[in-house]
Amino acid sequence: MRTTGFLFDERGLIATRGLGAAKGATVAVQVSADQKVSARVVSSDPARDVAIVWVHPSAIAGRTPIPLG
Repeated sequence: MRTTGFLFDERGLIATRGLGAAKGATVAVQVSADQKVSARVVSSDPARDVAIVWVHPSAIAGRTPIPLG
């Protein structure tokens, strides 16, 4: 499944659609046109179709998180 998401934390947390993946699952995240990295689902709410995934901070080095709130 392809979807979109956004980086909201400098520690590597990304909000995205639910993905249908359970907590702890590994998914692929494309962080740039030529870079895919592994990410771990840290939270998922199928009823709201949202998930939070974590990528290693080195994978998002130089990227600025979108501020929330």
